This record gives sequence, C-alpha cells and structure tokens, in this order.
Amino acid sequence: MDSSAEEEVGALMELLLLLELIQIDKQHRYPSNWKRLAWECKDRAGWRCERCGVRHGERRYSMWSGKCRPVWLHAHHVNADPANPVPELQALCPSCHWQRKHAEARVKLEKLKHQKLLERR
Repeated sequence: MDSSAEEEVGALMELLLLLELIQIDKQHRYPSNWKRLAWECKDRAGWRCERCGVRHGERRYSMWSGKCRPVWLHAHHVNADPANPVPELQALCPSCHWQRKHAEARVKLEKLKHQKLLERR
C-alpha cells in the first residue's frame, strides 16, 4: 500500500472513531426513553412541523443543497435540556429547527452583550 492510500485509511479510521464517540456522547446526553419521547412529540403534533406546518415525509427543496428531499421532523428541546427525562418538546422540520436554535443563540449573545455593557458602568 502506498503512502497516500495509508493516509486515506488513517483518515477514514479517525472519522469512524469520531462518529463512534459522537454516538456514545449522544447516548449519555439523552434519556433512555428518548426514541419514545420523540415519537410521542411528533404524534401529538399530527406529524407536522409546529412552526410552519409542513408534513413529515413531504418533499421540499432544501435551502442548503437545492435538492428535493423528504422532510424528517425533529423533536426540539424547548428548554435546551436533552438530559431531562420529561422534556418539553416541539416537533419541528429541519429548517425551523435550525432557525430556532440560531435564534436562541442570538438572544443569548444579546443578553451577554447587555450584561457586559452594564458591567462597564
């Protein structure tokens, strides 16, 4: 095996290890009944995004790739508490989930800026 092939194999092994570590981390962050909780959340929402109303499995054009793909609903933690065994969940499509998570980050950033301004006084 030449050196470039060995490098590719090494990079692939690192990627597989990283993916395994991410999966292990996920198992520790979410309660053991997570799949049931997520299913119940989506079922309560009638298998529609609670923000925009798109149906689970409906084909939509992706904002990111420009390709037509089926929508897979996510169970969003309203209170950002994945370890909570009885979380408040909201069924969201990937686009709304992304917007919600980033909106929360912007609010946190604005609060931090405000706090820093007050500390300067």
